[in-house]
Amino acid sequence: MVDKFFDKFFYIALFFIVIGILLFCLPSKSVLIICYSFVCFLICITGIIKLVFLDKSVLTNDDYYLDLIEGFISIFVSVICLNFYEYYLVSLILGIVYLIIPIVRIVLSTNKINQFIMDIFKFIFASVLFTATYHAPLLTKIYTALIFLIIGIGILVLKIIFYYKHKDDEGLF
Repeated sequence: MVDKFFDKFFYIALFFIVIGILLFCLPSKSVLIICYSFVCFLICITGIIKLVFLDKSVLTNDDYYLDLIEGFISIFVSVICLNFYEYYLVSLILGIVYLIIPIVRIVLSTNKINQFIMDIFKFIFASVLFTATYHAPLLTKIYTALIFLIIGIGILVLKIIFYYKHKDDEGLF
C-alpha cells in the first residue's frame, strides 16, 4: 500500500525546485561561477566512477571502449576546466565533447530510442554549456534555473501521478 507521499522522490523534487528558485535570485555572474565549478566537479566524479566501475564482462566491446574513453576525457577536461578560469572557451569544448559522446552512443546502440532517453541529460548539459559560451550570463542563469525547475516539477508531477495511481495497491513496497 502506497501510504507515504513524502518520500525521497518528493524531497528530490523539492530540492530541484528550491535550487531553481535560488538560481533566479542570485546574481548572474555568481550563478555562472557556481554552476561552472559544480559541473566541472561532477564531470570529474563521473569520469572516476566510469573508470572504477567499468566491467568488460557486462558491456559489449564498443560500449567498453566508449566508456573507457569517456572516463578519461571527463577527468582530463574537468581538471583543465577547473584550472583555467576562462570558462567560455572551455565551456565550448565541454559542450562539443558532451554533444558528440551521446550521438556516438546512439549511433552504436541497437535500441536507439532507449539510448536517447538515457542520454537526454547529457544533451541538456551540453546545451547549458553552449549557452555559457555566448558571453550572456543572464541567459545562462535563466536557462539553468529553468532546467532545475522543470526537472523538479517533472519529478513532482510523476510522484503525484504514481501516488494516486497506486495508493490502493497492497504490497507494492
